[in-house]
Amino acid sequence: MRAAKLLGEKIPPRIAAAILSGALQGLHAAHEAVNEKGQPLGLVHRDMSPQNILVGVDGTARVLDFGVAKAEGRMQTTREGQVKGKLLYMPPEQLSAQSVTRTADIYAMGVVLFEALTGTRMFAGENESASVTRIMRNDIRLPSEIADELRPFDAVVRRAVAGDPQHRFASAREMSAELEKCIAACSPAEVGAWVERLAGTVLDDRARRVAEIESTTTLARQPSMPPASEASRVQPAAHGRSNQVVYAGVGLLVLMLVGAALTIAYLLGKNHNIGPSVPVASVVPSAAPSPTAPVASSVGAAGDPVSVPSMSRQPLATAAPIPTTAITTTPTRLVRPTPRCDPPYTLDKNGHKHFIPECVK
Repeated sequence: MRAAKLLGEKIPPRIAAAILSGALQGLHAAHEAVNEKGQPLGLVHRDMSPQNILVGVDGTARVLDFGVAKAEGRMQTTREGQVKGKLLYMPPEQLSAQSVTRTADIYAMGVVLFEALTGTRMFAGENESASVTRIMRNDIRLPSEIADELRPFDAVVRRAVAGDPQHRFASAREMSAELEKCIAACSPAEVGAWVERLAGTVLDDRARRVAEIESTTTLARQPSMPPASEASRVQPAAHGRSNQVVYAGVGLLVLMLVGAALTIAYLLGKNHNIGPSVPVASVVPSAAPSPTAPVASSVGAAGDPVSVPSMSRQPLATAAPIPTTAITTTPTRLVRPTPRCDPPYTLDKNGHKHFIPECVK
């Protein structure tokens, strides 16, 4: 309607009927909205006006801006005496701050229909106060007062803007059905063609601005992304480093296993070669220590004196050092002297000691 007014054109009645019929269908869907339990929300738009009906080049009418819409039972309430919406499209009960129902939206759609058909205000006045006075008195005008060919729409407008809410259409769908009986409405394709002819230049300028904004946004985001060629060079390097780490880890694990196996094999072989009769330097002495032999002469079996070295001065045999390996936690098996060398001597009937030769080597 705004574009037609700017160009000094009137909306063809068939186009106006098609647009208002589609908007009424959308409004009815909003009125019938339910909550998650299937209970009606009792939604009321409360601000139906030409500015809140959008028609695209597809010929479809859409209801916008439910910013002041109110559902029954909502916690938010309008302050006492506060009126929301556009005054020239409000019914008397809304202007007087009374409770409103869906019939308030139907009243507003009746005013919009009149203005779309005639291109003039229904409640024109010298000022806002005069317009409100006409609304409260229900001083309405009919389309036929502006143009006689619009007489078929008089009944629909009269019923929609009735002063008593009970005399209006019960639903937006009912009003849409009555409107379609007044005149053969256009198809969406015809409406879309009319919109494109009327606002084609404006739509082209808007599309161009949107494209410029999108291209600017795209260019601003590009530096944060690496070029495709750079990304392709970086990815193989990352994969190469990853493979090197894997190979190094596997190689280290293999070396550790081989070293452990060699160490175990060496220790097992070493223990196998140590005989049970060979004393080891790190042997722990027995609980009963061997008596220290004094440096003296002793009578042998034949009666000849035998010189015996002192046991306390003769060092124990030192075992060959074990090569240092990676694993040093395995203890060496201890071998005790054979029982026949503990003690390493015998006593004859006279109490003389006779050392066993195998034990003093």
